[in-house]
Amino acid sequence: MANLKEIKIPSMGEGVIEASIIRWLVNEGSMVEQDTPLVEIATDKVDSEIFAPGTGKIRKIIKKDGDIARVGETIALFQPEGSPDEAEIITLPPDEQTTEKETIILPSQPEPPPADYAADEKFFSSTEHGPGFYLSPFLRKVIQDLGIGLESLASIKGTGHEGRITREDLYNFLRSRQQSSPDNSSAEIPARTTPIPKDREKPSVITPGDEDTEVVPMDRVRKIIARNMVKSKFTAPHVTSFYEADLTSLVNWRESCKKDFETKHGVPLTYTALFVEAVAQTLVQFPGINVSVEGETILKKKNINIGIATALPDGNLIVPVIHKANLLNLSGIAKRLNDLVTRARQGGLLPHETGGGTFTITNLGMAESLTGTPVINQPESAILAVGAIRRKPAVVLWEGRESVGIRSLCIFALSYDHRIIDGALGGKFLREVARMLEEVSPERPV
Repeated sequence: MANLKEIKIPSMGEGVIEASIIRWLVNEGSMVEQDTPLVEIATDKVDSEIFAPGTGKIRKIIKKDGDIARVGETIALFQPEGSPDEAEIITLPPDEQTTEKETIILPSQPEPPPADYAADEKFFSSTEHGPGFYLSPFLRKVIQDLGIGLESLASIKGTGHEGRITREDLYNFLRSRQQSSPDNSSAEIPARTTPIPKDREKPSVITPGDEDTEVVPMDRVRKIIARNMVKSKFTAPHVTSFYEADLTSLVNWRESCKKDFETKHGVPLTYTALFVEAVAQTLVQFPGINVSVEGETILKKKNINIGIATALPDGNLIVPVIHKANLLNLSGIAKRLNDLVTRARQGGLLPHETGGGTFTITNLGMAESLTGTPVINQPESAILAVGAIRRKPAVVLWEGRESVGIRSLCIFALSYDHRIIDGALGGKFLREVARMLEEVSPERPV
C-alpha cells in the first residue's frame, strides 16, 4: 500500500479533538481532481470540508456518514493518479485501525427507565450488554440527548450494514413516532403515582402533534449552541457589571471620517471595529481578564484573540475570532472583521478561525437592544455586550457649569467568571474600555 495516501482529520484549533462525518461527497472508486471537496465534517465550532490532496481515486472510505473521528485519524485512503493499482484488500495496520465499535444487546422485555432517568455512556456499554447491533458514537450521542429508552431502540429496524441503525433510520423513527403516536415517548417514563392536589394542578402541556403546535426539531448548530450555553452557566458563576458610556465624541468622529476611511481602506468603519480596538488595547493593561480556568489553575493567555458573536441568516450564531487583535491597527481590525463576518454568513469559515478566542464581544446594538447579560463563551472568562447607541438628554459640563445636553449614550455590560475575576477588576476593566471610546480625539487620523 505504499502508493496510497491516508486522508486524515486535520488539526482544527485549540480544544477541538474530534469531528463528525456529516456526509461523503464522493464514493469509493470515484476519480477526483485536486482540491475537489471529498467530505463534509463538523465540530462543535464550525462545519468544513476536506479536499482531495491531488488527482486520483478514492480507494477506501473508512469512516462512514455519522461516524466520529479524532484529529489525526485516517478516514479514507487515496490513490494518486499514475500509481499502480493495489490488488489486495485495503486494510489499515493494527495500530491505525479504527477503534472497536461499541455494541449493545436489547433485552426482550425491557423495563421502563425511572422517572429521573438520564442517559449516560454506561447505558450503552458493550461490557454490560454483550454483543448486538452497532451504534455509531454520533447516534449514541443523539440518543442520549433525546433520552430515547431501550424499548424504543428495540423497535428501530436498522438498514445499514449487518442491521446497523443509521442516522436516517433514527430520523425516520422519530418522524413516525411524532405522526402516529405523539405520546409514545411518555410511555417510557412511569406515570406519577401521587395525584397532584387540584389547587396545585398546572395547566396541561401542549404535546407535540396538537393541531395548534408545530414541532420543529433543533438543527445541529442550535443544539451545539444550547449545549454550550448550559455548560457555561453550569461551569462559571456569572457576574455582570454595567457602565453607561457617553460616546458622543466617538459618534461625531466616525460620522465625519467614515467615507474617507472606506475610500482609503476599502472596508466600512463600523462601531464593532472600534470596540474591538478598545478591548484589545485594554486587555494588554488587564491581563487578569485575558485568562481561562482549568481545574484549580489559571491559564494566562499571551495572545489577545477577540471573538465576535455573529448572527447567521438561519438565525443561528457563530463566533469568528480575530487572532492577535492587539497587534493590529484600526484599519487592520476593520479589514479582518469584515472578511470574517462576510465568510461566516456565507458558511466559508475555516476551522481555526473560530477557535482560540480569549475574549468575546457581542454587539447588541445590531438588534436595537439597550443592554443584556451575555453568557461567557467557554473556556474564556469574560464577554462584553455593547448596547444600542441612543440620543438622550444628559447632564454635561459646559464651561465649568452643569447643563443638560443631548448626548449619544450606550450601555456596556461585562459578564465575567467570578471564580477568578472580582468585581473591582471587572469594573476597572469596563471603565477603561469605555474611557478609551469616550475620549477619542476629533483630530484622530483615519
